[in-house]
Amino acid sequence: MKTNDEELNEIYIKEAAQDFLKSDEPEDMFLLIAQIVDRIHDGGTVPVPMMNSTDIVWGVPPDAELEDVFPEDYDPERHSCLVEVGGEKWFPLFTDIDELGGLVDTNAVEDVPIKTVIELAFEDEEISGIVINPESEGLAMRKELLYVILHLLENEDSEAC
Repeated sequence: MKTNDEELNEIYIKEAAQDFLKSDEPEDMFLLIAQIVDRIHDGGTVPVPMMNSTDIVWGVPPDAELEDVFPEDYDPERHSCLVEVGGEKWFPLFTDIDELGGLVDTNAVEDVPIKTVIELAFEDEEISGIVINPESEGLAMRKELLYVILHLLENEDSEAC
């Protein structure tokens, strides 16, 4: 059963991405951008597969317990999974859990605000942008479009003051 966020993402983001891929019309891209901005305003989240980082510790006795090696509040860092296409790294934006495919079997999945996904992809110099549903449609949005989304949000926030 889909969450409310997943249902709204499907209606507003997934369907708009599919429409753009079918038509390749600029108006449909503008509509997709507007839908993403609306979902961000609604506090929308998306499922993000996360990988735990691996910590290697040398010189630990074989009978040592985890508590002997790491502090009590130790929590391994998590990193989002990236998609690599043609030597470029992309941040995936999955509209719902069904779009994750096999990633859901091998990774923890966290609900992350859509705005956070856009900001992370925009700010990381090694990432080219986002890919909406890379396991199915695979619509790539370069950083220039992410800038437009963030700029629209910034302008709306400043106008509200």
